[in-house]
Amino acid sequence: MYHEDTPENEVLSPPQEVAIVDPGHPLYGRRFRLLSVTGAFRSEGFVRAEYRPGITLLLPLPATSLRTRPPLPGPAAKLSLAAIEALLALVGESEEACRSSPPTSGPSCPMRSGASSSTTSPRPSGR
Repeated sequence: MYHEDTPENEVLSPPQEVAIVDPGHPLYGRRFRLLSVTGAFRSEGFVRAEYRPGITLLLPLPATSLRTRPPLPGPAAKLSLAAIEALLALVGESEEACRSSPPTSGPSCPMRSGASSSTTSPRPSGR
């Protein structure tokens, strides 16, 4: 990796850690020790990072701080505190519209259909 301000024979060392910069990624904002960067034929590549000693993560390169192009615009996956408060206020206003125990239809107990059956069985004939 070369930089314009450095002499041609001086190579910059790769970063020692990688950050997740994609807001839609579940590990957004976290930083990990960089182990390696790999490219694949049909993808933009992956970053292997250390989550904990002995545990590695395989992260998509575009989700990390090592991506080569800016992220595509898209909806943010996480809600801000103000958005959550507004959502809860909206839900609180409409609670009466959705009753939690709607009235039942029809009678509460079915009508009996005839005489009840005997609770005891006839004695065996002994044959």
